[in-house]
Amino acid sequence: MNFFEKNSNELASMYIVYESPVSQETPELAGISHLLEHMMCCSLDDLHESFEQHALTMNAYTGNDEVVFYLSGLESELVKFRDLYLQRITQYIPQEKHFKKELGIVKQEYLDHYNSGDSARLMNLLSGKYGVVGPIGSWEALENVNFEQVLEFHSRAFSKPTKFLYVGPNEFKSNLEFTEPVRHKKISVRNINNDVPLNENSIPLFVIGKPVDSEELYLASVISSMLGHGFSSPLIQELREKQSLCYGAEASSLEVAEGLVPVLVTSVKAANLERAKETMLEILREHEKHMTVERFNRIMENVKISIKMQDQTPTSGALRRILRAGEKRFSIRQNLDAITYEKVMDFYHKAYNPESTEFEVLTQKEISEL
Repeated sequence: MNFFEKNSNELASMYIVYESPVSQETPELAGISHLLEHMMCCSLDDLHESFEQHALTMNAYTGNDEVVFYLSGLESELVKFRDLYLQRITQYIPQEKHFKKELGIVKQEYLDHYNSGDSARLMNLLSGKYGVVGPIGSWEALENVNFEQVLEFHSRAFSKPTKFLYVGPNEFKSNLEFTEPVRHKKISVRNINNDVPLNENSIPLFVIGKPVDSEELYLASVISSMLGHGFSSPLIQELREKQSLCYGAEASSLEVAEGLVPVLVTSVKAANLERAKETMLEILREHEKHMTVERFNRIMENVKISIKMQDQTPTSGALRRILRAGEKRFSIRQNLDAITYEKVMDFYHKAYNPESTEFEVLTQKEISEL
């Protein structure tokens, strides 16, 4: 399906989107979509100098489900390579030399990722609690994947893209053939990395709720902002400004097969763990103090202005809009007029209030012992 968004300046970006490859992975293939993303980019190896000369930016990424390839720059320069770029990516045939080269790179990326405290703690949490390993896959699968499996998976999950987006001053419609996303419930893979070093001076700390499913999951984003957005947020004020326990703290909701999981996260030294745990739970319990109408109104004004800012720079939000176009229950933008303080608080009491839902408090060590 072709999409176009008009840009008010001379810049242009094009995105080739494959939706749902990651959800088609079985445990023994966990990470194969990400590997194929790398391999498909090899089809452009001979163009890097030209892209550099014409100031074009080319890259790709594998998200929780989608794989996206993109090229951006001045439209006057991008049009010189537009058709060739589309052909190279969408008509790619896997080559064994690309497989051997990129497998080593992907495995090192995995190791680098798991040695980063922020990434490793989140990956361990998702894997230990819900069997979610993310697009980077599992080490066991990367160690054992072979070229024949890559060929088969490419023919099944990358034969045709699902969407093409062009953002620029002039409309462009590709001649690509598209397919519909084939979504599966991803099979769980336990993938905890017990080698992540524990630093007694910076221990990751999670307060994690139970999965909640609803047609109004966009309300979780509002609540996350009310709890953790900016220096005036309850998490920063109570943990950092009043007690000097942390540098940063945030609230989020993690998407798993069962719905969304509310999470509060920070890092503190070992001696401050208990104080930080109790403070985070107190913030949730004392909703009348922290989740006020005034706080809601400020956050919603921030949201409305932020959406206007996104609309002024189409390339920053265009891809997110088309990827979430069919998932109204996640989209604040699509439900903006329906968001009220009463709805937010009803959702809060169902999913965030410790009096009505159970929360766990986990450190990296406890996650590794799940």
